[in-house]
Amino acid sequence: MNKRFIPFIFAGVLGFAAVIMLQHYLQLQRKKLDADRKKLLAQFQDQMEVVVAKADLPDGKPIDLKNLDRRSIPSKFIQPYATSDAREVVGLVPIAPIAAGEQILRNKLKRSNELTGSTLSALTPEGKRAVIVPVDPITASFVQPGDKVDLLWSFKLASGPPKAAGQKAPEEAVLLTLFQGVQVLAVNTNMGRPSSQPPAATPSNVPQTVTLALSPNEASLVVFAQEQGRLQVSLRSTRDANKQQEAVQPATVDALMQAVMGPQQPVPEAPKNTKTVELYRGLQREVVTVDAQ
Repeated sequence: MNKRFIPFIFAGVLGFAAVIMLQHYLQLQRKKLDADRKKLLAQFQDQMEVVVAKADLPDGKPIDLKNLDRRSIPSKFIQPYATSDAREVVGLVPIAPIAAGEQILRNKLKRSNELTGSTLSALTPEGKRAVIVPVDPITASFVQPGDKVDLLWSFKLASGPPKAAGQKAPEEAVLLTLFQGVQVLAVNTNMGRPSSQPPAATPSNVPQTVTLALSPNEASLVVFAQEQGRLQVSLRSTRDANKQQEAVQPATVDALMQAVMGPQQPVPEAPKNTKTVELYRGLQREVVTVDAQ
């Protein structure tokens, strides 16, 4: 053999060995990639449904069911405090904005009355207006934020024409039930904070108030009624939440007397030169005819 070909033969052997080693390395890498792929696919096959935001949710605004969605997510990517039950988070308030598609985490939510420093505007339901109504101290001590009340209006109504020119027309006291089942947002400055941070007591010489959630139309009517008379609230039972509104008869002196004494009998027509006089002895009514002369 010619010695000139020995280097070429040696180089060919080394090249062939390098190709064999490269193929072996690539085969090992393919097996490793296949194993990783199977492992990753196994992780994605184990999925669970969790509650996510259907759209961007701002902080400070209670979560509504229409803003939520359910999505299947691999178990490995489910974050702590995620939930699969939308009922657990409806009505709660995010303490930070939540992006669309983001998992709803329970540790990022609070109840409205747990938000330290929360504003009245943040607690007011969407489409409602917060209207402040003055009440007596006794009412303010029993009504609490979150209660439902009926709003009553007492005022004076003209009962007939003036008896003489320049005189004021006679008036009759009337009480109407304006609205029923109105939500109380606050009592004085108490917006329902936790007991560990109670609101400061309102001094007795400061007017007591309740703040109600009303529609824009109801708000304008309440403000007008407040200028024309006096408003008061009537506390409703918590068991009346699903009951329909009741028809309430306006309260007047006649309605009160009829409720206590029953319907009044028509006064008999008095003979000529006589007149009738109504006498009340306690709750007993008597009609007496006397001589007009």
